[in-house]
Amino acid sequence: EIFRFDEVSDDWNRCCCKPFHPFKLEAKQHIPFPEDDDYTGGGDLEFLQVNLQNDWDRLINKNSNERALAHKELYNRQPTLFTIVRDDGQRCCMKCPCKCYDSFVFCSFCQEGVHIYAGKTEDNKEKGRPYQENPDRLIGSVIQPIFGGCCIPYLLLKTDSDTSEPFGKLAGPFCFGGWSEMCFDFRFNVSKVSSDRSSGDIAVVTKRRPKSKSAVATTLCCNDKTDVFSIEFKSDPSITTEQKITVFSSQILLDYMIFDGRTEKCAQDEDAIYCHLSFCYMIGQLIPCTIIIPKQN
Repeated sequence: EIFRFDEVSDDWNRCCCKPFHPFKLEAKQHIPFPEDDDYTGGGDLEFLQVNLQNDWDRLINKNSNERALAHKELYNRQPTLFTIVRDDGQRCCMKCPCKCYDSFVFCSFCQEGVHIYAGKTEDNKEKGRPYQENPDRLIGSVIQPIFGGCCIPYLLLKTDSDTSEPFGKLAGPFCFGGWSEMCFDFRFNVSKVSSDRSSGDIAVVTKRRPKSKSAVATTLCCNDKTDVFSIEFKSDPSITTEQKITVFSSQILLDYMIFDGRTEKCAQDEDAIYCHLSFCYMIGQLIPCTIIIPKQN
């Protein structure tokens, strides 16, 4: 593991409007504990080794709540490396200004996007919303174009100002999610602007199907399922660190856009049970392919 991300958002917005709410994600260095498989106690973490080991020894016989609290306090002391800020979103009680993401993308009011800034950004009165961001600390941005790529998920990636030309584009499949995600991986190719959108000559982002029995059980039984993504960068020395962070941020935005709570497998109402085989992407909106099972009176 490299980073740990903490979401900063207003509780009411997250409760009422998730996954379309405004948010910030603060990236901090992952710090393994001595009992973790990836703990080495050296390298970039050498400065933490002694204090971390002493804290762990002191808490080894304590209960899980105290250890979890110590874990949280340790992360809170670490500096924020970079922050991913969503371009506003839907707010509780229809507060304005806001955006409407659960719709067709015909104008900027419906456009998804994030901006990535070095370090920690200031909080507005309402947590998670964009507020007085310093353009000099901008690392990159990910923007959904008008019409959203028409029949495929499509994002533009930039590393300079919003007026600069994009360095890359992310393009995905027409259908995904629903019950189909139990059987198939879904590839999203990140390509250079001058290349074919299916070339993936910058990176390939893959939404992985569950492979183990425990992963299948988690996916089927938990509302907040654990989605597994992989990002494979091409061995191209021209790909900069800023571009890699922007690609990583595009994967996180992609998860909020089309997978986090929008591609469920089943739903029901008083009349029927709906089994969603998959979802088709159309101008930013997700259209379910559904089997309808009527309920008997």
